[in-house]
Amino acid sequence: MIRSRRAPLLSCLGFAAVSCPDFAWAQDAEVTVEPDAAASGRIVYDQAYFAEYQVQNAQDMLRRVPGVDAILSDLGENSQERGFGSGGDQILLNGRRFPGKSNDLSKTLARLRAHSIARIELIRGASSDIDVQSTGVVVNIVLAEGASLGGGGTFELALRGNDEGSLGVDGLVSYAGSTGNLGFNIGLERNLWGPDSENGERWTNRIREEVRRYPDGVVESLRPQLWDREHDKRTVTAGLTYDFAGGARAQLNGFYETVDIVEVNRTDVTRFDRLGVEVDSVVEQHTQSDGLIRTLELGGEFTTALWGGGLTVLLLGNSQKQPTLDDRIRIVEGELREVSRTTTVAERTEYIARTEYRLSLSDEISLNVGGEGSYNKLQQDLVTAVDLNDDGTVEPVTIPTGDARVKELRGEAFGELRWAPSTIASLSASLNFEASDLTSNSPFNPGRKLSFWKPRIDARYNLSSAGQLRLLAEKQVSQLDFDNFVPSYDVLDDRIEAGNPGLLPEQVLNFELGYEHRLPNDVGVLEGMVFYQDISDAIDYVPLQQGSVLVSAQGNLGDAWMYGAEITASLRLVPLGLRDAILTVSGELNESSVTDPFTGEPRRLRDDEVYEFSIGYRHDVSAINFSYGFDYENRGADSIESELFSRDLVRDGPLLSLFAEQRLTQSLTLRGDVQNLLGSNQYRTREIFAINQIDGVVRRLDGYRETRDVRYAIALKGTF
Repeated sequence: MIRSRRAPLLSCLGFAAVSCPDFAWAQDAEVTVEPDAAASGRIVYDQAYFAEYQVQNAQDMLRRVPGVDAILSDLGENSQERGFGSGGDQILLNGRRFPGKSNDLSKTLARLRAHSIARIELIRGASSDIDVQSTGVVVNIVLAEGASLGGGGTFELALRGNDEGSLGVDGLVSYAGSTGNLGFNIGLERNLWGPDSENGERWTNRIREEVRRYPDGVVESLRPQLWDREHDKRTVTAGLTYDFAGGARAQLNGFYETVDIVEVNRTDVTRFDRLGVEVDSVVEQHTQSDGLIRTLELGGEFTTALWGGGLTVLLLGNSQKQPTLDDRIRIVEGELREVSRTTTVAERTEYIARTEYRLSLSDEISLNVGGEGSYNKLQQDLVTAVDLNDDGTVEPVTIPTGDARVKELRGEAFGELRWAPSTIASLSASLNFEASDLTSNSPFNPGRKLSFWKPRIDARYNLSSAGQLRLLAEKQVSQLDFDNFVPSYDVLDDRIEAGNPGLLPEQVLNFELGYEHRLPNDVGVLEGMVFYQDISDAIDYVPLQQGSVLVSAQGNLGDAWMYGAEITASLRLVPLGLRDAILTVSGELNESSVTDPFTGEPRRLRDDEVYEFSIGYRHDVSAINFSYGFDYENRGADSIESELFSRDLVRDGPLLSLFAEQRLTQSLTLRGDVQNLLGSNQYRTREIFAINQIDGVVRRLDGYRETRDVRYAIALKGTF
């Protein structure tokens, strides 16, 4: 096993860091990627492996490693809503998670200079060197030594636009340096593009063709819509690190971000009677402004050797304030009428304290124990006014618990034993106990206490020098989303949604059996996995009696199950003479079942799209310092969205993006991107019920097709 050398923990990042050396790439350095390294549980890609690619940051390096591209695509999927927990993303820095919770890990990787990285490790078994419980391979970025050397930075300047004529400039710059044992860094970023999302709400422009019909299929109205969204995110990161003479380290990290979002959509409505005769035409305009969403995060971490092991203490505080104004107007024969106006101010606060102690009991066994406590609070004030009598003036509407308050005190104790009796087998067994005390000002459920045991077993066995069998059995407990506790405004249906403070966490017994086969000479990796999930208290919309009113809110459906299979292949195209071309193909097939609370009939789970697959390709033409590639994703069949007043089938069309990079010098690269080349169409069909879905009488049939804008970007990025 290759041990990580002691190195500054957060070099050249937009967080607390010390600087790293600007050493030249060693062309004759050893590259440990042969199958024997795989058998030992750790595969190493050192400096020489990346030399010909002239990489500039950590993200560039990871894209060149077979099998890692799929991990990068899934960044953030395992993120913890509250607290840190024992899980985390599969990408670590010197064996530890990247600091903070509000940070975009992909941007953090872009700020980490390639010259500060000694090697990339793929860890395939239970290792005492890492601090997370992740499924599959863990990617560990090991930083180079040299805390006292000079500093350096990264930058990116981008021109972004779309096929609707939008144009803007953004970018990022970061710098890290040190003096003696004290390291410092600062990072600045502006981003005009919200990231892609499955429901398309973050695209800059959208066009929707919607048709509403009477129950017999006759057209009730035509509603073409144009959506325009402006997004402006500004981020500042900063930090300090101090390495004590005895080996201890202290870090302070800071993060501040503002996001300004304004979305306007215009709908030209033409209504018809049942005979197809036009009745009237109006224009509806909806404006949603998120003002300035402000997020402030401060954190500190202290690590030291203690009693033959390692102690880590982490403290973090995070606050976010989000004001939202939602305004709807209608233009009838040139006359402007306000239909509704809703204002929401949400403030979220979180404080975390976590302590871990890691101890190697022998060469084969290590122990990790600790505890975590967190305090979370949500304050939301919701005020709405609606034109109730169609006179063009909005009147205040009383909302139960419009001034919602939710608090949680949460504690977790954990213990994990890792055993690696040989180079061919490893076992990780852990047990977590979580308890929380939830309180709210809701008259329907003012408070409750929850507690859960969460066992986990992860076993690995190397069938050969290249093949590894993996078995995972664990109990997962979802974190409750406080937004589901409180009332909210539903943009799609223009109504207030009730909250449910009595919501219980979803519990899942998860079983996975997987196999990984690494081809010789670093040609690629093949992975397959089958899984089964036994789900209790599945979360989805349910009918909820609040006083004398039946409402639709997030609730617990009862028991459910899901099973399926995943397969991934990441291969160098050596048979075609293209060793520096990597093709990555992945697919997933699911089957699930739950009882619909409105119809009593079995159906698939809400987020089950039956299947999805993706294809990625990257080719580095080293002779001319040029790279190009594409990513294609197909998101599967119709998914079901069922609630009290409607039943929907939703399907997202495929996504296609292209890129090309020209490395001008070893420290300067020109990159072009095209996102969403196929328009990312979304299709939705809806049944709207006269009273509710339980009654079963259909009032209207809706359907639309939505197309999103094609995005373009040209960026100049580099190091200094």
